[in-house]
Amino acid sequence: MPQLFWEARSKVERAEEHINDLNRTISEFIDTPNYVAFLERDVTSSHNLLKVRATKVLPARFNFVLGDAIHNLRTSLDYAMNEIELLTVGERTTYTKFPIFETAHTFKAAINGGLKEKAPKQVIECIEDFVQPYRRGNGEPLWCLHLLDIRDKHQLLIANTELTDVTGIRIKDDRGTEHILDTWRIIDHRVAGLPVTGTKNVEITNQGHGTYRVTFNQWLPFGGDEIIPTLHRLAAFIRWTLDEVERAFRLSQITLHPWNWR
Repeated sequence: MPQLFWEARSKVERAEEHINDLNRTISEFIDTPNYVAFLERDVTSSHNLLKVRATKVLPARFNFVLGDAIHNLRTSLDYAMNEIELLTVGERTTYTKFPIFETAHTFKAAINGGLKEKAPKQVIECIEDFVQPYRRGNGEPLWCLHLLDIRDKHQLLIANTELTDVTGIRIKDDRGTEHILDTWRIIDHRVAGLPVTGTKNVEITNQGHGTYRVTFNQWLPFGGDEIIPTLHRLAAFIRWTLDEVERAFRLSQITLHPWNWR
């Protein structure tokens, strides 16, 4: 039998290229000035307040590439299902997709509604028993991926960029002595304030270096999760799914043609 799922696996590889592109964009963003540290006088305590304010967000291109990565990952599964249909019944039909549904009940209804006629029994059992592509199943990440792909068809997936830590800010006091601040955890991701006590007429001599979390927005599937690690986990899960489905399909062919297997 010729190589299975070449097209599907190529879609995953293309998605991984997008993921690497996203990671480079984040690195470039971090390496450029994207926040400002400044001083304000706290009228209630008479202390200086050192503040940090983010001044930039990731370029819009990031969100377009994110959508491309999501779509390629989701499409790879449909490619595999269409290939199985072709090898099983001799044709590809427009509406055959890899089954991903909200519940186990709706998943089983879809299988019984016609998909079982387009794939060998071993493949259907593999998807149903091992992959479980529905909420609260083993394949719940695929359900979330499916929702993201649908959302991206209607609106842009906007990444959330959070300034989380700033390291190495230098300040100089009125005696000319410089002080380096320890790593500063930013709680308020818009403006953070840190009292500077024991000195007057402070000035900032080095803005330091910021650390960021780039996450899915809270209103999206995977909300609050970091985008790059999540996409890598999804790609790995899809590769595992393709491997398992391929194994099941090859087993079905051995069962059908035990003496002609190549």
